[in-house]
Order: sequence, then structure tokens, then C-alpha cells
Amino acid sequence: MGEPITIALISFAVFGALLLFFVVLIYIKYNNHPIIKASGRELCYCIMFSFGIICVNCLTSLVSPSISLCTWSRISVGLSFSLCYGAMLVKTTRIYRIFRHNKTLKRPLFTSPQSQLCMVASIATLRLLIIMVWIIIQPPEIHKVEYSQGKEVRLLCKESLIGVAITLTMDSCLIIVCTVFAFLTRHLPENFNEAKFINFSMFAVVIVWLAFIPAYFTTDSRLQFIIIPIADFISVTVTMLFLFAPKFLRIFGYTTATTGRIGVGASSLTIKPAPTTTFTSGGLLLADHCH
Repeated sequence: MGEPITIALISFAVFGALLLFFVVLIYIKYNNHPIIKASGRELCYCIMFSFGIICVNCLTSLVSPSISLCTWSRISVGLSFSLCYGAMLVKTTRIYRIFRHNKTLKRPLFTSPQSQLCMVASIATLRLLIIMVWIIIQPPEIHKVEYSQGKEVRLLCKESLIGVAITLTMDSCLIIVCTVFAFLTRHLPENFNEAKFINFSMFAVVIVWLAFIPAYFTTDSRLQFIIIPIADFISVTVTMLFLFAPKFLRIFGYTTATTGRIGVGASSLTIKPAPTTTFTSGGLLLADHCH
């Protein structure tokens, strides 16, 4: 593997580790802060865990392949992606269902933290079952690939086109469904800002994947195995930044208590406190919800 690619992957892993460490540290320190509580801590921890797996995958791509490493690659790519965007899907559907029922007395089902974790676990488990079937039907193998008329020989994990296509299809479907629900929540009350940032992040992820899928099938086979870790890293990094940066700005006091406005020179970015839902005898009202 060329030196620039090696440096890039190591840089991704180091940057990702530092970002993850910072996010986890803030969540632990401010675990009982109203903003952290209202953000759905459990789902956020799922996203952090998936990002950690993706950072590890950037480094394992540099290691000489083995059967165990090829098996790990199949499992980790699917698990990390399903955890991250499974959590995003649960977030967006929960927001959509809550505001869809905001004029009724009936509380939407499966909005508790335990229910949300169960839904994410179900998505991840389904993905793992499909991966295990793939591993049983086509066990991981290592094959030699010769280049430059035999002057260069590389060891690569052997992946079938069908297996890769199934993986990419599942990931794409998860992204599309997340994006659809994020789009449906775009007209929520102005001060419910988390939905807006989720919407931005999902559109950014769609752009990344529209560029990634053609690149994977047109790239030299010597580099194909690093395309997926890089695409996953960029996608989840974008999601992390859009999801956590606005919360941290508010926690660290970069917004005013009344307007939630962040000053940036002559202009400003409005980030208002995100309300949540409580249920009363009069119906579903917006309020601060702290689990």
C-alpha cells in the first residue's frame, strides 16, 4: 500500500480517536445536564460505539490480511453501520411520531429509552444474522493478486460481488429511510433544532455515498478494500459533528439564555434549546424532558 494512503488512514484513525475521546469525555462529565438528557443519551452512546469500531477498521486495513481479520472486517463494517444509522433511524422516527401525535391524547408507543435501545439492537441483530449467513455460505478467504506481470503480489480478503452488493444495498436502504424521516421532520417547531441538524447530516451522508458507490466499483482492486472504511469514516464523522457540535456549543455557554444565538462576527447562527414532549390530560405539550 502506498505511503500517502497509509498516512491518510492513520490520520483518520488518530483524528477519530481524539474526536471520540472528546465527545465521550463531555458526555460523562455532563451526563446529567438537561441538554445531554434531552438528546437521548442511550442512542448517542450507540453512535459513539460505532464510531470507535470504524476508527479501528481504519487501522486494521493496514494490517496483512488473515482469516480472522477478514471475518472481523465483514462483521465490524456491518455492525458499526447498523448501530450508527439504526440509532439515527430510531431518533428520527421517534421525533416524527411524537410531533405527529402532538394534538392527540394518545402517547406514541416505544418512545422510552429502553424501547429505543431494543429497536437499535433489533436492527443490529438482523444485520449480524445476515452477515453470519454470508460467512457460512462463503467463508472468508485470502487470495493472491499479481500486478505488473508478477512483479507485485498482494494478499487480499476475497469478497464476492453478491456479498458486497448485499452489504451496500442494506447500508443504502438504511441511509435512505433515515433521510426520508429526517426530511419529514424538517418543518418541526423552529426551536426543536436537533431535527434540523439530523436533516443536514443525513443529506451530507447521502452525498458521500453517491460518490462512494461508483468509486468502489471503478477503483483498482488493490484499493477497493480501503474504500468502505474511508466512506464509513467520513459518513459517521459528518453525523457526529452535526449531532454533537450544536449541543456542546450550548453546554459550554456559547449561546445566550434567551435567544440561543451564537455570535460569529457580523452574522450569527441561531441554536435554540430543543424542547421535548410531556403528556398531560390536555394533550401532548412541548416541554423540557429529562429522563
